[in-house]
Amino acid sequence: MIFFASAHIHQALLILFLVNLLACGGNKSTSTELQKSEDITDELIQNQKDVVRDEAEEIDAYVIRRGYKLNKTETGLRYMIYKKASGGQRIEVMDEVEFKYSVSLLSGETVYSSDSTGNMKLIVGRSDMATGLQEGLQLMALDEKALFIIPSHLGYGLTGDGDRIRNYQTMVVDVEVVKVVKSSKQ
Repeated sequence: MIFFASAHIHQALLILFLVNLLACGGNKSTSTELQKSEDITDELIQNQKDVVRDEAEEIDAYVIRRGYKLNKTETGLRYMIYKKASGGQRIEVMDEVEFKYSVSLLSGETVYSSDSTGNMKLIVGRSDMATGLQEGLQLMALDEKALFIIPSHLGYGLTGDGDRIRNYQTMVVDVEVVKVVKSSKQ
């Protein structure tokens, strides 16, 4: 479904490093071959930094065009809780959450929605769904509505979702929490 995968970038870098190491002949590699491998790794890291910078600029432009007043977490998730509940307990890791959602891209194209697939359920911290979504849900409580802008490094990253979200695409996710079952193991 949606939101699968979150550590694609790190996995891709590790795979590329291992491929380069094997291409260098493992233990038989020379210092020149190891230097080439390090250069490729440095280039991949710089490329990723450039992608993150460019994506942040695109998100900034999107936010300005829409006139949104968003908060930003240390990881880069941008969010706005636009319907607050009074006195509700915040969602925590291991809570089971059911929510309505709509996922669109910065272009405005809606790619997934609970209108067509039904509500989504997950256990926070125990799901394969995007880390940005799980982080955002922990800022919410039952009956709250929020808008999340999830940069690709908190979503599908380098690979996309294999369906409607391509590589390095930012997701705009509108969420309404409709049910929370608090974990008894907290």
